[in-house]
Amino acid sequence: MSLSRQANIATRRRNAVLLISKLVLLAVLVLGACEISWRLIGVQPCLSDLLAFAQLERAALDSSNAVALIGSSRVLCDLDPRVLRHELPKHHFYQLARGGQSGLPMLEELAKTETFRGLVLCDFNEDHVLAEYPFPKQDEYLRFIHRQPYLAFLQKWLAEILDSSRIIVGRD
Repeated sequence: MSLSRQANIATRRRNAVLLISKLVLLAVLVLGACEISWRLIGVQPCLSDLLAFAQLERAALDSSNAVALIGSSRVLCDLDPRVLRHELPKHHFYQLARGGQSGLPMLEELAKTETFRGLVLCDFNEDHVLAEYPFPKQDEYLRFIHRQPYLAFLQKWLAEILDSSRIIVGRD
């Protein structure tokens, strides 16, 4: 190979590396500017529903005066733990209800948990009488709190950790 050809190849490689570096820097600057602008106008990252649920469920298990609110969207939307805590200050209320879901699998889960010593407030619908039993193990929330070492759990946990930038601190 001639010297001019080698110099030409080296120049092309250097130009390609410079171009890629500039594109990465530009992408970082654009994403950084977007994040800063969102923070300046008060937009906060969304909390992970699975992480929030797991943290509330753990907190409910650790509290002797816990009241677990479980059920469907009726409980989720109609019962506010802050209002209940204000009205009944001796209890800690934990919102474990999920929209579109029966509370019965969670009720069964709490009944099986030997460390749970609190109370449960659960909604019940006539349709639940005809529900499949035993409950299907497809429930993503209950699988998440079991923390079984299977690949789907690890992938979900890693995705949830990376997606959420802050952890729930308070008890609601």
